[in-house]
Amino acid sequence: MSAKQPLINRKMQLRLALGLFVIAGLYVGRRLVGHFLEDPDTGTIQSAGWIAAVEDTNNGTVAVIIKPDGTIVKAPKYQDGEQDQQVAWQPDGNRIYFSSNREGANKAYHIYRWNPAHDLVQRRSTGSRSQSNPKFPYDNTVPGEQDMLTISGGLVVTLNPRTGVTHQQLPFVGRDPSTVAQSEGGGVGSQFGPEYDHLGNSFRVAKWADKKGYIAGVLEKNSGGETLILQNMNPTKQNQAYPTPIVAADHIDFSVDPSSGRIVFAAQNWQWPDSSNVPKKFIKGNQILKPYDHVVGFLNPETGKAGIVFASNSDKISFAQPQPSPDGSKVLLTFGPYQNDGVVSQGLIVAPLAEQGGASGTAIFRGPAYNPHWSPDGNQIVFIEENPGGHNDVCVINADGSGFKDITNGSGDFDDPLFSPQKPAATAP
Repeated sequence: MSAKQPLINRKMQLRLALGLFVIAGLYVGRRLVGHFLEDPDTGTIQSAGWIAAVEDTNNGTVAVIIKPDGTIVKAPKYQDGEQDQQVAWQPDGNRIYFSSNREGANKAYHIYRWNPAHDLVQRRSTGSRSQSNPKFPYDNTVPGEQDMLTISGGLVVTLNPRTGVTHQQLPFVGRDPSTVAQSEGGGVGSQFGPEYDHLGNSFRVAKWADKKGYIAGVLEKNSGGETLILQNMNPTKQNQAYPTPIVAADHIDFSVDPSSGRIVFAAQNWQWPDSSNVPKKFIKGNQILKPYDHVVGFLNPETGKAGIVFASNSDKISFAQPQPSPDGSKVLLTFGPYQNDGVVSQGLIVAPLAEQGGASGTAIFRGPAYNPHWSPDGNQIVFIEENPGGHNDVCVINADGSGFKDITNGSGDFDDPLFSPQKPAATAP
């Protein structure tokens, strides 16, 4: 603004700027008030060190919080016989989400939000179609609520936990995903085009990979077995709009490396993803050979770099439930023999998350151990131990295998333990 302009012009410009500022403030304020009236969810908690899990009530399952001293807090309004399952922390550690049939044993499963600040549980998904397996993006630097991925009728959708609005993501529907119909009619079989014929026809679980540029998901086949696929959500070429198979097997577990977006998987009874496209060296007469039976590997969606951490050609040793460390340097797994289409866990192993990293793997716990997860600082691991008394206890151990502690100590049967993503406060030196 020039000092030579007439004073009246400068005053008019100043008033205009102030007016625009006030209008912008009113707009933002109205949106915030609108969000509050739409869903008046408030409050924060200090949840560092807390563990979310599911407890077996003998006639159902209930979402719980387990505090470091062993105190167990059950999600409110639970009725005997209901099935809470698949707990997930909001990335900032202030809320817990889970799937449940809390509206009746014969009703659909929906996504519920537990606000510990007000001891309140509310249904967040809408419509009549079941939703399960809530998964947030792995970036916990974003405060508050974020859209989550869930499975709805075998499809992968995003759910806005404030509005309940869902949008289909997989099968891929383009840059502007269409809203999923909230009804039971019609089925979803027609959604899976010919590009899915050899991959599967229903998603079991899906997670964001490489921030939100890709989605990885496990497809189930009617004929048995599963396929882990990768979908580019921002394709620039026609072939990028199709799902890319990563691995096929009887069963597949996978996680996402929070430091890089790499997909880390464990496959039991590995199979060729496409039996019509097998390298010639693995075809002997009418027999198709395979390089290994059980495998742990990784794939970077952006660069395409892949590697094998463990590979086994014997059912005496197999791996499951891979969990990359928060810094991406290591992978945590359960290990044991492959029996009756599953891994019978004999302990926990930690290995470098790198090509042939299994050669440097170290067993940090011996005994039946399941569903391990890292603490957000990477210093501890929480898991389920099947103790001699037959209970499934929530236990914690240091990343080097020291400091074992049975937190629940036979007080119940638990599953799916997850540390809060909030890191413990730094202590003064």
